Amino acid sequence: MFKWIKRVIKLALLLIVLTPVIVLVVMYKGYSAPVDDFSANEGLSFNDIASNKLDEFIADENALSFDFVLTSSEANAALKDIYAAENPDFGKTDETIDLNARKYAIAFGNNNGGFKGVTLAFNETGLTIEAGLDAGFSNIYYQTTLYLDLDINIEQVEVDNELITQYKLTIKEIKFGNMPILWMYDAADFIVSRFTEDGLNGLIQNAVSGFGNYDLKTKSIWVNTKDLINLISKEDDPNRLMIEALLGFVDEEELLVSGFGEDVGGIGIALGKMRSTETPYQTTNQISDETELNNMFESQLTTLLLSSITGGSSLNYDMHEETFNQLIEYYVGESMDMSQTF
Repeated sequence: MFKWIKRVIKLALLLIVLTPVIVLVVMYKGYSAPVDDFSANEGLSFNDIASNKLDEFIADENALSFDFVLTSSEANAALKDIYAAENPDFGKTDETIDLNARKYAIAFGNNNGGFKGVTLAFNETGLTIEAGLDAGFSNIYYQTTLYLDLDINIEQVEVDNELITQYKLTIKEIKFGNMPILWMYDAADFIVSRFTEDGLNGLIQNAVSGFGNYDLKTKSIWVNTKDLINLISKEDDPNRLMIEALLGFVDEEELLVSGFGEDVGGIGIALGKMRSTETPYQTTNQISDETELNNMFESQLTTLLLSSITGGSSLNYDMHEETFNQLIEYYVGESMDMSQTF
């Protein structure tokens, strides 16, 4: 009996010692930054992408939507522009540049490793993100990665008999190195539910109430239009009515659509629905300066003179449609200069 107890104790001690080692081995994983994406899209930023996409939409009179949709390669280059902003040598292949500067976007001290970058990949339902780092000393480093697999969905849902837009993110997988950890949330919820009525799911929902929703069972986080309104404005905000009207218009017209596919991702805004179908008014002659403007008014004074001769209690100033549009074009036109006085 005593020998059996000693064996159990030895086995327990062995497990205590080996478990951290096994975990570290499973979590160990190397990472290489997507340097080919960096070189293919050098200097690209999200602002550049948005500007180019908007120019394309404006230039194409038949475009139905403004699509802020980019490839995985473009996204990786634009992300690098953010997290490696302080290290312009990160991701370079020139071997004359210091190795650590090329290898680490953000270094940890002096030869203690660093953050090695982020790789993003789009798919039909969302995206995956993987980030890598090294940590250690004297050129002996422990390598690991953080991997996220996310589904992103934009859809119309009915809440209190009202159709609103829902923006939903679902966590499909989380890994440290090669070790899946998403199951730990289920275990944590089970343990917490032994001590509280709501469990971990309820605690998180209470924490995010007012600006979002969370469901531990489906690993989903979502916000709808009302959540966004409450998030960006208060009840007494003088701009709240305008925000409600704007987001209500987005809901009613279903302007936002998901734009995820194989190796591409983003959102589309159906701005094509807002294009005018009216043909712009074309004036036959434009007023180019103040002299021509004054000449136009002087020629129109004839109507006032005729009105005064006929008598009556009022003076009538008659302006032709062409003249009125010339006036609008001169003052509004391209500059929107409304500070002038007649």
